[in-house]
Amino acid sequence: MRFANRSRFWIPAGILMVALAVSPAPAAEKITVGMVGKNQAYLPVWVGQQKGFFKEKGMDVGYSVVPRLDVEAQALLAGSIQFSTSAAEGVIRLVEKGQDMKIIASLNNVPGFSLVARKEYKTLKDLKGTTLGVSGLKSGTTVLMQEILRTNGMEFPRDYKMVQVGSTQERMMALEAGNISAVMLMIPTNYVAIDKGYPEVSNLSQYVKEFQFTDINVGGKWAKENPGKVVDFLEGILKSNRWIHANRKEAVEIAAKETGVPVDYADRAYEYYIANKVQPLDGTVPERGVERVIESLGEMGDLKKPYPPATKFIDMSYLREAQKRVFGR
Repeated sequence: MRFANRSRFWIPAGILMVALAVSPAPAAEKITVGMVGKNQAYLPVWVGQQKGFFKEKGMDVGYSVVPRLDVEAQALLAGSIQFSTSAAEGVIRLVEKGQDMKIIASLNNVPGFSLVARKEYKTLKDLKGTTLGVSGLKSGTTVLMQEILRTNGMEFPRDYKMVQVGSTQERMMALEAGNISAVMLMIPTNYVAIDKGYPEVSNLSQYVKEFQFTDINVGGKWAKENPGKVVDFLEGILKSNRWIHANRKEAVEIAAKETGVPVDYADRAYEYYIANKVQPLDGTVPERGVERVIESLGEMGDLKKPYPPATKFIDMSYLREAQKRVFGR
């Protein structure tokens, strides 16, 4: 009799255990990252996706490629993407116009660009009176190009014209089509162009040593409402950074696949970003780099003195929590 009672007890329990075993797991939180084009600066996002660092935190991270920085910013503020990867200057401009945005981490704290020209133009001086292709008339890339030309005595619009073309890949296509005289190309697309015989008339590293460029940005309201998600995402980014530093060959293969460039070019870009510490391992945003962007915008007449402090645009509180989780500090 006792055996029968025990059987009646265990049968329902067994059914319950089976039911629990087959019940679906909670759906992963969908998170979308905005990217202007596809370049190797975004490698931590791709690694986080493919190596499961976001999935570990219950996040289903995807990305949306957009043609311009202003489109990416609109998507962020509208809530259709949760994180943007635009340059610091875009955030600064929008915040100064009253938008609620913050730079929360750095993807690369020195821009990697070359000014590459059509084959008939050999020097910067040759570009006077021509039309240059840019990602946006007031994008970060354009700010830097104008700084190079200004240093060499050329001012816009007196000495040259600009036409909006789009991402690095689109600028490369415009150069090959002969539609413009020169473009700023990001590493490693610049290496591809140079090897095809297009002259590098200037390398940005000759002129700019401190200039904060590609960041992870977030809408301030969304971040305040979802602080845990922000920290979890940054934790995934930092784990990706650590993995990239330890796994060069596989990281390069992922970069080559995502950007569509040959592996040897992706490896050259790895050397630039990782070996030269352009991509910070811990994601820290250097205030001096942001200050340099602010000064550059002031020189262009987009900001007036006294300039706002860099801290107005940066919030590293989420990053510090992620750093504690990943690096124990």
